[in-house]
Amino acid sequence: MHDKTADTESRWTRLTAAIPTGAQALTIVFVVLLVASMPAPFAFAAGMNSGTAAAATSTTTTTSLSSASLSTTTTATLDDNTSYYDDFEDGTADGWNDNESTAIISSESFYGNNSHLVYDGNGSAANVTWAGGPTFSSQENFELTGTYRADHGDGSGGAIRFGLGEKDTVESGGPIWAVVYIQPNENEIWLESSGPDTTTSEKSSERINATFDDIWADFRLQFDSGQMKYKVWEAGTGEPTDWMITHDAPEDVKSQFFAHAGQSEHGQEIQFDQVDAGGHAITGQFVDSDGNPVPNATVEGYGVDYANVEQRLKEQADDNNVTAEELEEEAQKLLDEAEGVEPPDGWTNFYETYKESPEAISSEEFSEGLDGTYPLVHEYDDWGQGSTDILSEEVDAPHHTVDSGEMVVISLWDLEEENPILPEGPVSNSHPGEITDGPVVIEEYSAGDQVDSKIVGMQDDAFVIERPSVMPNTDVPAYKTYLSTGIYRVYPEGSPEKSYWVQVGDAEEQWNALETELENRADDLEDESDKRTQRAQDLLDNMEVGEMERRTTTTDENGTFSIRFQTGVQRAAVQGYRADGTVLTDITGPSFDDLRDESESGYNGTYVLSAPKRFDVPAEGVTIEGYRADELPQHPIEDFNDFLEWKQNQVLNETVNDLQSEYDQRLEELNRTQLEARYTTHRPLIETVPGAEERYLSRSQFDSIQSAEDLSDDDLETEVGHMETVLRSTDQIAPPETDDSDSPISIEDGELNAEYGPIPSGIDTDTLQPELHWSNGESEEIPEEYWSIESTGALGRSSQLVIEGYPIDDTDPAAFDLRVLGGGAGGVLDDRLSALNPSFSGTIPDVQAFDLNTMAPGDSETVSMTVRLGDDDNYGGLESVEVFGPEGQQLTTDVTGDKASFETNGAGKHFVRATVTDSTGGQFVHTFQLRALEQGRDDPATVRAETAIGDRVFALVGEKLEDAEIRANGGSLEVDAIAPGGEIPSSIHIKPRAAMEQSATDINIRVLEGHDEATVDTTVETVIHLDSLADGAVVWRGDPGLLGQPLADGGTRYGEVMERDLGDGETKYVIRTYSDSDGSVSLTINEDPGLWAGTEHTIAKSLPRPSLPVLSIVSSLFGSLSVVGVGLIARRRQPKLR
Repeated sequence: MHDKTADTESRWTRLTAAIPTGAQALTIVFVVLLVASMPAPFAFAAGMNSGTAAAATSTTTTTSLSSASLSTTTTATLDDNTSYYDDFEDGTADGWNDNESTAIISSESFYGNNSHLVYDGNGSAANVTWAGGPTFSSQENFELTGTYRADHGDGSGGAIRFGLGEKDTVESGGPIWAVVYIQPNENEIWLESSGPDTTTSEKSSERINATFDDIWADFRLQFDSGQMKYKVWEAGTGEPTDWMITHDAPEDVKSQFFAHAGQSEHGQEIQFDQVDAGGHAITGQFVDSDGNPVPNATVEGYGVDYANVEQRLKEQADDNNVTAEELEEEAQKLLDEAEGVEPPDGWTNFYETYKESPEAISSEEFSEGLDGTYPLVHEYDDWGQGSTDILSEEVDAPHHTVDSGEMVVISLWDLEEENPILPEGPVSNSHPGEITDGPVVIEEYSAGDQVDSKIVGMQDDAFVIERPSVMPNTDVPAYKTYLSTGIYRVYPEGSPEKSYWVQVGDAEEQWNALETELENRADDLEDESDKRTQRAQDLLDNMEVGEMERRTTTTDENGTFSIRFQTGVQRAAVQGYRADGTVLTDITGPSFDDLRDESESGYNGTYVLSAPKRFDVPAEGVTIEGYRADELPQHPIEDFNDFLEWKQNQVLNETVNDLQSEYDQRLEELNRTQLEARYTTHRPLIETVPGAEERYLSRSQFDSIQSAEDLSDDDLETEVGHMETVLRSTDQIAPPETDDSDSPISIEDGELNAEYGPIPSGIDTDTLQPELHWSNGESEEIPEEYWSIESTGALGRSSQLVIEGYPIDDTDPAAFDLRVLGGGAGGVLDDRLSALNPSFSGTIPDVQAFDLNTMAPGDSETVSMTVRLGDDDNYGGLESVEVFGPEGQQLTTDVTGDKASFETNGAGKHFVRATVTDSTGGQFVHTFQLRALEQGRDDPATVRAETAIGDRVFALVGEKLEDAEIRANGGSLEVDAIAPGGEIPSSIHIKPRAAMEQSATDINIRVLEGHDEATVDTTVETVIHLDSLADGAVVWRGDPGLLGQPLADGGTRYGEVMERDLGDGETKYVIRTYSDSDGSVSLTINEDPGLWAGTEHTIAKSLPRPSLPVLSIVSSLFGSLSVVGVGLIARRRQPKLR
């Protein structure tokens, strides 16, 4: 075997100076970068040739590689990086199974000195199989190339054939093959196929009217998208541009390469000078940003065959020589040609002419020389970021670059209406001219081509200038929308000469989107040659003539892949992509085209995408890293907004109550006696609390509450679950205040004693039930013989629950919560008091949070989690993690150090129980549930509160955060959300209900960044999710007061309280506001405000604020804004959510 690996010294550094810098560098086509970065020229003594078309043959124009994949079941390609190329120059046929009487090594060769000769002698079958080569499947994506000479002998023999097939089946009457069929007596070449389930061979309708008898010929046999494609040409001449034959590949032929010269003595021979079944491979793993493998993903590679590029240059040269300088000049030429795939010249000129800062332009310079109306583009929070002076600007400088995911505001300004002597106020004085109405055109561009366009009108009341009460308000027209990553041109309808250009996404996002779009343009336009752009056609032509290869494969369950290129490829770029969930699991190695089809068909899940990464070929053990994304690049404008609306509703309507449990044990783990006790505890609460019974029966299969003994085990388990869910969404009764210095719990001589009270008024004492919840996850009801209700206080008007003599053993767990559960007209009392077992001398481990890679996984997605600690002095470690799927099945988990991972198993709730230890080995259980979706979702930064035994509150954090800390103290709740350094989220969602202990709660939220938890310097949208909120509740931003900042349904200038209708009588509440410029904000939620507090809130909502400072309202917080003379306020329309 001959190793054709060449000198891999890269020429990239010598080409760097020729590559545009800054924004222009991001526009150079992916293909050109690959060619330009190829290694220096190398000796290719036996390489394939390319160039002009072959001699007259019957040809058919076909297209490039598309969406098929090279399956990772190919044994050899997974296990090693062997070069599957043989030119027999070592004088042997090692690795080939020969019939010694019909196959020999010959000294005849076109490119070298030896070849492998198969002949039809001795009346036996003349077959040879490349046993040492890879095993292919006819439905995979691969290519076989080489050089052969077929001698037809006396012309009366049988067919000569080569391709995929098995020797035994070839000799029998029922062949299973996918072959090139050379028929001497008909002077034709065709493709022929026969699968395991077919009875006859199918021949291609396209034929080549020549057999190249006794002529050395180069060939390419390609399997792609269920098709076979073939071309052949005289060795040493130019490769034809088009494929000559295209034929459907058989369904399932798995074989190594074989050749057959006949089986009679007619002098027939087939002689191979070289065979290339994929000279080298790139092997490695596709992982997500958390390092988890991405299974069933497509890995796609583009490789440039530098030898063929060099050969073309030689053929074009008069003396057939190419110097290094000429190669360098060719690389420069390719870069120059790449200008055709840059963003339009209009964008480049606009950027270079008007750029004033890294994001903004000068509206004065842009409007200079124009007349009539002209457009401007802003981010949403540019409105209201200026001075408060009525004669000064209120709308910030317009953008040439908008952050991905930000709401975009397009406005029209009329230069003929400007009044420089008496400007009308803060909006109209922001930029030259008067803001006006009218239609504008929005065009979307990718790689220089327009891909979408729409005409929109202004929204009449997009913004509102609110005057003092004696003056009317003024509507301000604008158009608000979201745009996916890409480049856009905006101009007044009929006036393209006033074009305003803007790019959405930063430099890296633009580059990745451009690369992805270009690479997959061949997919999108494969069968639409009349619509194909010249750039797309050039890309196709490069692949047709062998200067570029596209290969795909599918990752296995461990995310590993092997992708194989022909020998001439010395450098390639590889990327991966997958749609989350199971939407594409029926497609092996789905192409980007498949992802787009699903997106256009309503798929609203997320994607895992990686940026292309370049490697020398071969390469082993590489890693490509993907990230979760909500959208594909260059999403159509309307589709992108529809997607965001769908996502907004899904995020805002999700509830937490059904994910949180009163117990650390699953109902499935309880025996019949325990279930009956749980049912007996909850039934009186359901019957007592107003509205609870009705909500319970709406969930239950029964029309009335049943007796526990009448229910089957399965029904009992189900009904207990319904009861718990209903009670979690019921109004809470404030527990009695306790003195932290004087615990009501005491343990002496192994007996628990407690006095809990006074019991809040309105509690039906018949519903009271004390329980013990242990730190190891177990729980138990305290039997009636150990507790009683006693009268206390003056004249015995109060009562308390008294526990006496309940046994506590030294071998019991380290800590417990005494839970007191009861109900009455005001709702549910659910209070917990924590204590330590006297036998425990340590401290409870300070588990601060569980950091999850996603809180909205797909139904077969890897979830990884990391324990985040506050104080780690007494922390022993993460001992175990148990996970149970929607059907109760226990899932496999991997625990390494403080990290664990598992794969979701179907859509639905997944119960997670993590056990940590202290330094003495004591166990402390933390439980939570995650809801797996049919289609995974990329969520905004989210903190969810959960509780654990020992008066502990911990946080669950998902994407865009790495840690959080929640501190609860009576009516005060503090939440610190910690983002990675330099990656501050523009929106933070808090789900605090589990940690809210009283009806009046102050929530103080801070967004911090980095390991040092530094204060941020930006405003952050702040969203609070509450599954329930009492009627009459009042919400404030900051401290309550007549001059305070009230929030309410319908919206105020400070935010809003939205009641979400979930259907079936269920509701949820969402509080939306914004932080101060340091990322912090305080909220007061009072669910029992009383007469004065309620009146105060009502008055505060109606008071005018003529001295209101400029608000830094977060992009996408509200659907419309109002301007109060000197500043902005907000009111709800249709809120958009990132």
